[in-house]
Amino acid sequence: FRVHEASGMERRGRHLYSLAQLDPWQALLGGSLHVQCVRGYQLLQVPSGSQHGDVVQLNHAGVEVDEGGRVEYGHHFFQLQVKLPHGDALSVHERQLLKRLQGQHQLHNSYSGAAAASNG
Repeated sequence: FRVHEASGMERRGRHLYSLAQLDPWQALLGGSLHVQCVRGYQLLQVPSGSQHGDVVQLNHAGVEVDEGGRVEYGHHFFQLQVKLPHGDALSVHERQLLKRLQGQHQLHNSYSGAAAASNG
């Protein structure tokens, strides 16, 4: 079984390796992505809090191998790539939402820092 280079998959033995792009909110909140596998598209579950470079696997979605009369399947590993939109691609509303989130994050961090200082 050969994997064509243009498929975006790399074969190492019975396992396959690919990149999977996701949006920042998908990385933060988790969810599922439609990903191309050797036997068609499948849903890849992305855990909340995923980071750029994390690896998520689909069990038994790799290469089929005959192991002495018994068929086994490798796994398909996906390295996550969080894609950030260019600043000029954001709408006014999206920019406002991000600024509100930034304010909430800064407020949370200032409370966390004050609590840590009073406990230390």
